[in-house]
Amino acid sequence: MQDGVVDSQTSLQRPPAFTLIELLVVIAIIAILAALLLPALSKAKEKGRQTYCINSERQQALAVFMYVDDHADALPPGGVSRSQWRGHQLAAAP
Repeated sequence: MQDGVVDSQTSLQRPPAFTLIELLVVIAIIAILAALLLPALSKAKEKGRQTYCINSERQQALAVFMYVDDHADALPPGGVSRSQWRGHQLAAAP
């Protein structure tokens, strides 16, 4: 480059690109990281399911308590009778 003349060879050069090996290494690292995260995600999903179940049971218990409070200590109708528990072992009634 003399006297402000730009060399055509240097201005048209492309930056170096990734090689196939470098690309495969990056993909392998991403796959390993994803494999490490999958157990943590499944644990979080199970914990969410447990929380949902516990909250549902709590809401049902609150509904029964509120019903009992409003209806002179009477339980809601539609309970399960002993005849509906066929095949299940029940504790002996006193």
